[in-house]
Amino acid sequence: SPEGSRLAVQARVHGSTTAFATYELPAPFPGPPRPLLDTSSLGMRWSPDGKRVTFIRAGASAGDVIFVADGDGTNRREIVPAKDGLHRHWLTWSQDGFIYYMQPVATGFNVAQTEIYRVAANGGKPEPVITDEDVERSHREPARLANRYRRHDPDPAHQRREPDHGEDSRRDPDPL
Repeated sequence: SPEGSRLAVQARVHGSTTAFATYELPAPFPGPPRPLLDTSSLGMRWSPDGKRVTFIRAGASAGDVIFVADGDGTNRREIVPAKDGLHRHWLTWSQDGFIYYMQPVATGFNVAQTEIYRVAANGGKPEPVITDEDVERSHREPARLANRYRRHDPDPAHQRREPDHGEDSRRDPDPL
């Protein structure tokens, strides 16, 4: 957890052949593990304040679903439904309440190009942040891809001024 009082691990009971589940342990140890998420829930991440978690429910050929829940795993809400067999990976929270994730383009397999999306933690329509087209263009213009990412990053420490004309890089006059 962000404040360091809890640790989440994927584990299974010693000697068991069941799938891994997510357990919560007190930190520092010792203390008994407490089940936090079931076996189909993967990639859990705490919100910056530790009051909520996000995770993926693996959906095989149906695709993955993204959920948000209270910090103890209760009150689960689906915020991104399964779609077309697409798998979603590497969830992360932003300070302003968005969840960012990676999603392969046009196929559920993990061999295709990957795009980055974000969705409000309270739900809503996912928004593309970095698309396959952006990545294609970035090979020709890598600084523009970095600027595109910065426009979605609310942390002022990650902002920068363009030295040639002084404009904030989040206001790219020539968006991708």
